[in-house]
Order: sequence, then structure tokens, then C-alpha cells
Amino acid sequence: MDTAARHIYKAIRCKTAGCGTVLPMHYGGPVGSPGLLLAIPTGWSFQCSRCRQTHRYLAAELFDLVLPTPPPTGFVSMFEGRPLSKSTDLKN
Repeated sequence: MDTAARHIYKAIRCKTAGCGTVLPMHYGGPVGSPGLLLAIPTGWSFQCSRCRQTHRYLAAELFDLVLPTPPPTGFVSMFEGRPLSKSTDLKN
């Protein structure tokens, strides 16, 4: 698969027993595009679009998800981001 056709997201997995729906939280752009420095809260609550249950999530529960398509029209990223401008951004 061509890397230009792949898109990266930050995602969580629903905690409801038997659900396990993968829920994209942030769209990071096409694979290989410049990264973003994200403002991720320590924790947040989120309702699953499938089972409708709300759970509390921690930043450590986010994982990278690669999909073949960009997000649908109307997708809203949960986290603010800014382009990485210097290598020192990675240290902060």
C-alpha cells in the first residue's frame, strides 16, 4: 500500500465488555506528514458511538491507528495540535 494513501489517527478502545469499538480521537494527517505537538489532557470522558456508554480515559490509553482513508466530513479532533517547529519541541 502506498504510504501517501495511509492516514494516522490517535485512538482509544471502548472499555465496555463485549464492545471494544475503536474510537479515533485525533487525525494526524497522511502517514509521513510533519508531526504535531498535541495538547492531550491527563484524562477525559468519552461516549462510545456504538454502545453509548461513557468511560474515563487516560492519555496513556491512546494508540496509533493507521487507516486507508482520511476522516469523514465533519470529523472533529479531540485534541489541539500545532506543527513541530524545532527539535526542542520534542523535549518539552
